[in-house]
Amino acid sequence: MNNSNIDFLNRKAESRLIPQKSNDAYKKEYDKFMKWVEEQKVTDISERVMLAYLQKMSEQYKASTMWAIHSKLQCLLRQSQLVQLSRLWLRINKGVDIKLFAKVHAFMKAISKNDVAKKAYVFNEEDLRKFFIDAPDITYLFLKVVAICGIFGSCRRCELCDLRLHDIKEEGSVLIITIRPSKTVKARRFTVADSEAISYVRLTEFSYDMIRGNVPIKWLVLIHLDHVPRKLHVILNWMILQNTRDMLFDLAEMKGGIIHQETPCTSATIMANSGMTTDQIQRQVGWKSSAVATGYVEESISNKKNVSNIIGSAINGSSTSLSSELTILI
Repeated sequence: MNNSNIDFLNRKAESRLIPQKSNDAYKKEYDKFMKWVEEQKVTDISERVMLAYLQKMSEQYKASTMWAIHSKLQCLLRQSQLVQLSRLWLRINKGVDIKLFAKVHAFMKAISKNDVAKKAYVFNEEDLRKFFIDAPDITYLFLKVVAICGIFGSCRRCELCDLRLHDIKEEGSVLIITIRPSKTVKARRFTVADSEAISYVRLTEFSYDMIRGNVPIKWLVLIHLDHVPRKLHVILNWMILQNTRDMLFDLAEMKGGIIHQETPCTSATIMANSGMTTDQIQRQVGWKSSAVATGYVEESISNKKNVSNIIGSAINGSSTSLSSELTILI
């Protein structure tokens, strides 16, 4: 095998190191870094150079964004390449692994200290219960179905967009819904079942029947999903009008994240409050790591109340029956 063929196969293999879905974002961050390198007339990527760049970025971005920048640059700079910058040639010999830069790692940890991440908005159980029961179907049926699929299946917007009528199967009184695989997430299934107070299956089936009769395509009711982020604000407005809670926040700040983040976050919060384990939450949502699920369990108010009850009962000398109420889920 000659060198040119090896180089070709090597480049092909390296191109697979970057998630295909995020390729543009990685390249954009890399190009931004290389432009700065050119402006500074840098001829070698060193720990000193990386620290200077990250310090500059930290003056503009929060810690969570900084970790994303660090991750993208770490992935791309690791690859062997010869980069031409106008009149300069920058040699990145055998790649540069910034993971080995101890000062860079210490800097990233330092900027993360005391940083409070902005959490996605979460609908609580009482909000959702009143919305499903009290909001009139003639106006809110579509949004009820979006909320049911999004929360029962912990679905992201792209997953809801790919949902089709033949992905829903009815088995008795239960709906089995299949989420299609994507480039980064494998296929998974979830079920929708009725509760004593709310007929989730009836709401979903009624909406599907309307679509089957009026829309000559196989896409689900979520064909207008591009407008869902704005439409979900209607749910919030309805809750405010019903005085279900004191919502003093700017709806405009939520933007499109309300369907991309809020439904999985709401789903995970409800599952954690109901006592589900970290593993169960991780499997349901489809997260690859248990770290995020662990965070929801640790922050669960219901779990914290159980801890408080156990401690209080132990002090009162009646802790025998309450110990079963608490599940330490880490």
